Amino acid sequence: MREWINIVEARLPRKFRIYRMPRGTTVYHGTSSAFAPHHLDTPCWVSTAFDVAEHFSDWHGNDPDTDEDESEENQGKRIIEFKTNRMLRLLYVEGKHTFDDIGDTYGFSMDDPEEMAEAVCRLGYDGWYIESNYLEGDDTMLSDSSVLSFVKIHSLKE
Repeated sequence: MREWINIVEARLPRKFRIYRMPRGTTVYHGTSSAFAPHHLDTPCWVSTAFDVAEHFSDWHGNDPDTDEDESEENQGKRIIEFKTNRMLRLLYVEGKHTFDDIGDTYGFSMDDPEEMAEAVCRLGYDGWYIESNYLEGDDTMLSDSSVLSFVKIHSLKE
């Protein structure tokens, strides 16, 4: 596996930058879906900014137009705090053009976030890092939740 990653990295055009997220970095995942923290589905989206995670804490499970629960497994809005358990190699995304360039360079379909995540992971990255995707902070996609160690759950008032 390591040899394949080195080959891919050697072929990456210089326009693709790597962000190395240090081991021990605190990240947050906002959700209202019911699952054990060590069963975080991937790809998963986290942020080093609590406020970004809070924004997404009702992204799944609730219909924002009706405020009705669409999921029988809804546990209420909460933020799950993790720490990275190793250094992560993330594609540094400067904007939509980074995804367009990857799609053009490697022939990947970059039509939706799931396809984009799969393409980035197939290139050997742990995910991607968009530094200022939101006013409050970064948007980070991870391809494997085993790189996260659970810290605690922050319950949010509904």
